[in-house]
Amino acid sequence: SNVVDRHVRALRAKLQNDWHKPRYIETVPGAGYRFVSVSYAKDS
Repeated sequence: SNVVDRHVRALRAKLQNDWHKPRYIETVPGAGYRFVSVSYAKDS
């Protein structure tokens, strides 16, 4: 839906998330969108 696309576009703009190299929101063709998990190395 265009409404969802507009909101995802706005979120990407606020998060500075490029759709070519997604860091937070990934487009899944034929399915929609998914959040990309971000992992951080833990200092020991």
